[in-house]
Amino acid sequence: MGGVTEAARVWISWLGTARPDVEGTLTLTPTHLEFRHAGGPEDARVPLSHFVGPDDARIPLNAVRKVRRPLGAPVLEVEYVAGGEPVRVAFFFAQPPPVTTDGLWGRERRRRSQIAFVLQRGESVIETVKEWRGAVRAAVAGARRNAGEDVQGTR
Repeated sequence: MGGVTEAARVWISWLGTARPDVEGTLTLTPTHLEFRHAGGPEDARVPLSHFVGPDDARIPLNAVRKVRRPLGAPVLEVEYVAGGEPVRVAFFFAQPPPVTTDGLWGRERRRRSQIAFVLQRGESVIETVKEWRGAVRAAVAGARRNAGEDVQGTR
């Protein structure tokens, strides 16, 4: 699966929702991209197709539509379909900066904070995210081949 053999410590952000970022573990299996929050019991996994717990995710690889890494960011963004609706999540491989809503001046302060956040992260974190991106894309392509689907949209 593209070189990713170990689970990674990440923070999940459910994009477009008010859900808070949650720290946990990201794992790539032959059929799923799985996130388990850090606060749960180690082996308490309920076998659901999408949600495992309120802060956990089990994303079927054949449901993934896009996998990308914003330039220079220690973030892996994944878009997939669940219940017929698109879902977007971001996995931060370094603790994300706090989100603020301080108006116009706060927007400039937030932009500077985000730039500093990216610059403070070492190149090794960026390389780890690139490895994950490649591994997830390869696993999605394999899942689609096995299901006989087109592989477009994973680049």
